[in-house]
Amino acid sequence: MSVSDCVKRTGYVLTASVLMIVALPIYMAPARAASTERIVAMGDGNNIISLNPDGTDVKVLGSGRAPNLSPDGTKIVFSDRVCGSTAMDVFIMDVDGGNRRDLTPNTCNYYDYQARFSPDGTRIVFTTDREDHGAPSIYTMDLDGSNIFVVLHGITLRNGGDWPSWSTDGTKITFRGGTSGIATINADGTNLTAIGAGQTKNESPVDWSPDGSKLVFAADICGGVLNPGICLADSDGSNQRRLAAGGYPSWSPDGTKIVFVDSVHQPDGTIRLAVLNIADLSVGGLGVQATLPDWGIVQAGPNTQPTIYLPAMAAMQEGDTLATTSSFTDDSSGWTATVDYGDGTGVQPLSLAGTSFSLNHVYQDQGTYSIAVVITDNGGAVGTATAPVVVSNAAPVVGSVVPSTADPIAINTTVGVSSTFMDPGILDTHTALWSWGDGTTTAGTVTESNGSGTVTGSHTYAQAGVYEATLTVTDNDNGTGSSLLQYVVVYNPSTAAFFNGSGKYTSATGWYMPDPTVAGEAKFGINARYVGGILDANAKLSIKKEGLEFESTTCQWLAVNAAKAQLKCNATLNGSGSYSMLITAIEAGSGASADLLRIKITTLGGATVYDTQAGAADIADPTMPIDKGSVNIHE
Repeated sequence: MSVSDCVKRTGYVLTASVLMIVALPIYMAPARAASTERIVAMGDGNNIISLNPDGTDVKVLGSGRAPNLSPDGTKIVFSDRVCGSTAMDVFIMDVDGGNRRDLTPNTCNYYDYQARFSPDGTRIVFTTDREDHGAPSIYTMDLDGSNIFVVLHGITLRNGGDWPSWSTDGTKITFRGGTSGIATINADGTNLTAIGAGQTKNESPVDWSPDGSKLVFAADICGGVLNPGICLADSDGSNQRRLAAGGYPSWSPDGTKIVFVDSVHQPDGTIRLAVLNIADLSVGGLGVQATLPDWGIVQAGPNTQPTIYLPAMAAMQEGDTLATTSSFTDDSSGWTATVDYGDGTGVQPLSLAGTSFSLNHVYQDQGTYSIAVVITDNGGAVGTATAPVVVSNAAPVVGSVVPSTADPIAINTTVGVSSTFMDPGILDTHTALWSWGDGTTTAGTVTESNGSGTVTGSHTYAQAGVYEATLTVTDNDNGTGSSLLQYVVVYNPSTAAFFNGSGKYTSATGWYMPDPTVAGEAKFGINARYVGGILDANAKLSIKKEGLEFESTTCQWLAVNAAKAQLKCNATLNGSGSYSMLITAIEAGSGASADLLRIKITTLGGATVYDTQAGAADIADPTMPIDKGSVNIHE
């Protein structure tokens, strides 16, 4: 039941049939803030709803009836029951349903309802029965409920005034006079005039077109024909024509469409909102069950900037990829975004997935950087967030050192070496140093591009021996990487160098890897020398109790340096298999109180089979004294 159904009618009929137009200054309504078109209406449960003109994004704003949007799109005026539904007041609220205020608080004695904003948004017109419960009056007031002015006393007309609304220029107020149809009255209460239109018992407001040239209203009679529905007329009530079955029409802001309550075009027969196109009278249902719609432009207050959430960035090394996701919040529906990773790569477009985004970037050099994300909404508001990123230096990675030859070299012969390196910091530059193992160093020759390159070098050994050559690569941030060449074997073929000896020692448990329990007396024999630059050598190890006998087949090199000698041979075990035998010895008298010996036997793949000094480097000095026998070393 509508609110007006609660008001007693007396049946008085206005007799004037011509609308007298008085030349008055035209008031131009202020331009509405550019924002979003919305429809407000009374939905299920006497709740005010807001929706898009296509029926989407329906939002419930709170209880109330007959909502009307302010011209600037920031407020809604409406009526709502009070005092346990025994009375009704006019309320105002923000377009999002907040800041709700009662403009006409009363003592539960009367109804204030059917409120609408003036075109300039400074006054509100409403219907009230506070003078006479049998005939509603029309009042206006300021937006805070003050400065109430009586436009039409209810007793002036037998039926009083119902459903008041403003003319587009703001100079007149139209209203329904019951069966007398539509009437107008100046906003100052003068010049009460009837229009020969809208004779009806069907109650709904009269809505002026945005350009002020047309009226749309619901009527039982339109153009002199009894056919209830929506009626379109010129502003003076002439040229009436029926548009569609339905009620409660309201113009779109551009004046090309009308939203109305439609029961005919709904498959289920329910009362739902629909939109009628004036040009071709086509109707499209919105699928929303509601009544008393008002179509306007909503400006939901100042456009707030997007709020961006950037997580704390984990520490990383140069060359690593920063990969993280984040999000932002905003009340708009469209955005553009950029990101600056702070390392000189510049501002870049940032793709958005709704209100989420992903950061993905490779930092090429160490440093502390600041990521800046900027998001701009379609209203021009800009949100910015920054986050620091700490990128540490990554050391270069050095590859294997490759000698120009893997064979033993004679003293005073130049050996060349080379290696590669890679640095995740592609902006880094590098230097290199060769440490030759004989107490000398030289700078390496570096050729590089984008943090990667090669290092070359060469060296001439003056003394026989077995050497480790080390390459160290250093970047411009003092990060270092190294690689070790094992081994460079240098011999002196021009001297009568030799290495021989024989004897015995006690082989301890754990030295023979295939069977760590093997132990007992071990015998050895060595005879090696260069003859005319050619190595002539053989070697043998026997742990007779255990039935183990390693014997050399061919020997690759002999290195003698002062009292230390090393002999490298291939060998068999009990006459079969293929093994590598390395024998190292120091003769007593050169800082050693006894002859010292080490024997290491491996598979050709490098797996240790037997070692008297397990875990020591191959070039390490031997530490095991010989129990009986001796070694003889001559450089």
